[in-house]
This record gives sequence, C-alpha cells and structure tokens, in this order.
Amino acid sequence: EDRFMNDALRYLHVSAKEAPFVAFRCYLPTFDRMDERQLAYYLYWRSEAKKNHFLKTSEAYIELYAYEIINNIGFFAEEGFDELVSLYLAYRADFPKLDQYFPGWLLDYTFSFRIDRDISEYLGYASQYTYGNILDRILEYGLKHTPLSLNYAMISLLSDYDPADNKFYAENEALFHETIPKLLILVDSYLEKKQGKRIFALYQPRETLRDRTLFQNAVFCYERLLKKHPYRSYVADFRLREFITQFMRASENALREKMGYRSKLRAVTFDPELKKLITSYLIKDTKEVKKEEEKPDLSIRIDKKLLIKAEKDIAETIEMLSVEDTPKNTAFTEKESALIALFAEY
Repeated sequence: EDRFMNDALRYLHVSAKEAPFVAFRCYLPTFDRMDERQLAYYLYWRSEAKKNHFLKTSEAYIELYAYEIINNIGFFAEEGFDELVSLYLAYRADFPKLDQYFPGWLLDYTFSFRIDRDISEYLGYASQYTYGNILDRILEYGLKHTPLSLNYAMISLLSDYDPADNKFYAENEALFHETIPKLLILVDSYLEKKQGKRIFALYQPRETLRDRTLFQNAVFCYERLLKKHPYRSYVADFRLREFITQFMRASENALREKMGYRSKLRAVTFDPELKKLITSYLIKDTKEVKKEEEKPDLSIRIDKKLLIKAEKDIAETIEMLSVEDTPKNTAFTEKESALIALFAEY
C-alpha cells in the first residue's frame, strides 16, 4: 500500500501523451503491475477520463483509477465522490462486474469522508453477487431511505423463495423486476400510515458490535478496519426474511392474476390486508392501462385530394377578393381565414 501511494503521487502530475490502447488484466491492479505500454495508455486514458471523455479501456484500468480516487490522490473529498460516480456510470454497462463492488465503495466513501449525498440510485445497481457487510449496509441504506430504495436483486437476497425456476417468471422476468420494488414501496408506505412504522422499524435486526472493513477488494492506504462497530445483519435475520419471502409469494400471485394465470402459489401466509392492497393496486393499474388503450382515436386524418381542392378554392377566393374595389370585401371572412390557416398548418 505504501508502494501504491508513492507511485500514485509520482504519476499524479505526469503529462500524458496520446497512446494506443493496450489491454490490462490484473487482480488488485497497481502501477508496478503495468508494463511501459500499459502505463502510457493508463496515463493517457486517465487524463481523458478527468475531462469526462471516456475512452476504450480494461476493467483493471478502471479499478486502478478508482483506487486513486478513494485514496484522495488529486481530489478533495467532494470532487472525488463525483469522479467516482462518473467513472462508474460511464463503464457499468460495458463492465457488469463493477456492480459487485462500486456501490459498496460509494457507500464506504460517504462514510469515510463524511459526504452527505443521496446514493440510493447507485446502490440500486448493486449486483446479486454483492456479499458480506457491504450487502447488509446497502440493505440498511435502502430500507431506511424515503421512499424505500431496493432493486429486485437486493429484495431477492432477503427472500427464501426464488421464482427464477418457474415458467411464469421466465415469461415475465421484466415485469417482476419492474413491479416487485414498486409493490414493496407500496407496502412500506401503507405500514407507516397504518402502524406508524416502516418495514425497517418493524423488522429491524438486533444490533451487535462487529469489526467492519472499508473498501473491500480495493487498495486503500488509510485505516480500513473499524473495531467494534454497530452492525445489523439483515440478510441473516429470520423475521425480516420471512416477511419478504411471503411478500414475494403474495406479489407473484397478484401478478399471476393480473396476467390471467389460473394457477397460484399455495401456502401463502402474508397478511390478508397487505395481500388485498397489492392485488387492488395491480388491478387498478391494469384498468388504467386498458382505459388508456380504449380511448377513441381523435387524431385528425387529412384527405390529400380534399386538401388540394381546398388549396385551389383558397387561391380562387384570394384572386376574387383581390380584384374587388369595395372596402368591405378587402378582408377575409372568418371561414376564409380558417381555411387559409388549415392549409398553412398542413
């Protein structure tokens, strides 16, 4: 880590010349792991990234630049956060593995450098392969956020029921990913209104003291181990898992009803009032969609032959009016003005 910090400071202000792309693959990449051609491209690519010009790259280059940012090399804390977000959003589509650790790094960054930012959008990209205390802290942030902010992958990790193997899910995967988070927000808001407590408060795991490691799977040169830090294990909490499991099953049954499926999941023990809430919401949503589809088509259809005739009539009318000497005929009537306006529009 000392070697990384020294090298990073050494190359911080080195002028970068344009260089050809050279692939770089490495676990926990550092400057000393690159050859001359890779270093030349990294310095050029980094200089362009700082201008928000994101060139072709390798995942190891992205990780190395992220290590510089989280160690505040060349950035103040607020600037570093913005740069880390820009880097992540620019490349996450091309490098899906970034979703495994960047959300956790962003969370750790706000904690370590006391940055007050809403990071729910970025935590929403967290992958189902996220693990350990990073996962629990992402879940805690999402459950506390207003409105509740958990994507389908994170909700699934709290459930003992996985619909991925059944036919209905296979045919409606996109519907699940879009609808389930919305339904959980609905339930969370309803519970707060009726009981004065949200899911986070009703099913909050017992707090323990545990050592916490910051910036896992990254090169971080400052103190990364927090001794005896308050910790709640959401993934391992039985009460929360049972609630989310039954929520998932009840939601799937409501989706099956919405899509016209006769078969339903059995032994669903979710609260009847909350089941009714979910079903009513989906039925209302379906009716609104159908109502929108059944609206009469009020779009104007123009007959080109009639338009040509109208053009001819208007021309003849203008010509006729132009040869009249009487003042009262020098202005268009309302009907003639309307015809002219209609022709001008089309």
